[in-house]
Amino acid sequence: MPNQSHEPENVTETLRKLQRESAWMKRIGIAFAAVLILVLFLSRGNFQTVTAREFKLTDSDGRTRATLGISPDGSTLTLYAPSGEERAELVGGPEDASLDLYIPPSSSSSSRAGIRLYAGNKLAASFRAGPSAAVLRLNSADGRGSAAVSVKPGVATLGMRGAGDQGSSLLLRTGVNRSCVTATGARMRKTSGNASMCADSQGLPTFTLAGLQGSKAILGVTQTTDRRTGKPVETSAASLVLEGPDGKVLWSTPR
Repeated sequence: MPNQSHEPENVTETLRKLQRESAWMKRIGIAFAAVLILVLFLSRGNFQTVTAREFKLTDSDGRTRATLGISPDGSTLTLYAPSGEERAELVGGPEDASLDLYIPPSSSSSSRAGIRLYAGNKLAASFRAGPSAAVLRLNSADGRGSAAVSVKPGVATLGMRGAGDQGSSLLLRTGVNRSCVTATGARMRKTSGNASMCADSQGLPTFTLAGLQGSKAILGVTQTTDRRTGKPVETSAASLVLEGPDGKVLWSTPR
């Protein structure tokens, strides 16, 4: 009889255990089914395209270094420096596109922005700009021609060269008080020989021929030294001065 009095309690406890085990089995079954569905979805899905309105890349310190998204101007890719300043921005708008490069606000001569274009592994064109200069360079595909444009404070230069470093060249240089065009042949590149024409700020012209040994013939306005008094004088536009390799006047007219 005492055993019979505890029998209902044993049955109740057994039922509770079965219910708890059943609940755990259901949870395990649901989790297994979810994992199975996810595996099947991943195996059959196409993830070559990801759709979003904005992507943001951050560094290990949580600072934003790049963003790709949609702006009122169009699709925009922006690159940032660690300080948070913009360094480059590429925008594709409804009717135009633009690429902006921002030079770091620093007085250092090494601070600059640049673009390089390559044809295969050869540099075809480059542009760089810094606080004190901007330079554009163009190179032919066969390496037998090049051109460069540079702008510095008070000076602008255009240079053209054929047949690489050993070819003839043409240089146009303009400054605050003087502008010159200088032509140099392939043979003359190994010496100081060239032909140049210059004009000063008042428009007074000078044409100069420099030989292989450094002698010169100067037609037009130039600064020379009076052989009798030793004082500097300025010749007229109708003058011709012949100088030796040491820079001394050999002959001049008018005298």
